[in-house]
Amino acid sequence: EREVMSKIFDGKLKRVGGVRHSEYSEYLERKKHGDFVVKGGVFTDSERAFYSKLELVTERFPLRPLVKVALKDIFDIKDSFLNHNQIHLERLKNYYIDFLVCDEETMIPLLAIFLGKHNLDEMKFIEGLFEEFEINIAHVEEKEEYNVIELIQIMELNIDMKSLIK
Repeated sequence: EREVMSKIFDGKLKRVGGVRHSEYSEYLERKKHGDFVVKGGVFTDSERAFYSKLELVTERFPLRPLVKVALKDIFDIKDSFLNHNQIHLERLKNYYIDFLVCDEETMIPLLAIFLGKHNLDEMKFIEGLFEEFEINIAHVEEKEEYNVIELIQIMELNIDMKSLIK
């Protein structure tokens, strides 16, 4: 175990196809706590590919891309309504946005991006919520690679990029 740890921390382990080296996976498998085990990474391969391009696009503007943001971090329930119906609170806790592009200074959400397919019932609820508060949503096909031009087009369709240039 000490040998594996030293390889992890001295930078000798390399990523192969977006997945950590098998020794690291074996190390993680041994480190369990009850019914839980740590994942090999936060992103899937397609999420990692998308995020790397999204960072390139947003760094040129006063925008901040966030990942896997829960609806409860964006929306709140009116106090009077909270006591009457816990279902909506649970929905906010259980759903998340794959990528959320915010104004860098105010952190106000400008665009929610969903990668790949999502449950239709979930999407009806989420789309209705975002539409009500005039926050655009983009659905992007999940794939192995993305190009910057494609992301710029998505951003231009949903955010007034010219107004962001100072």
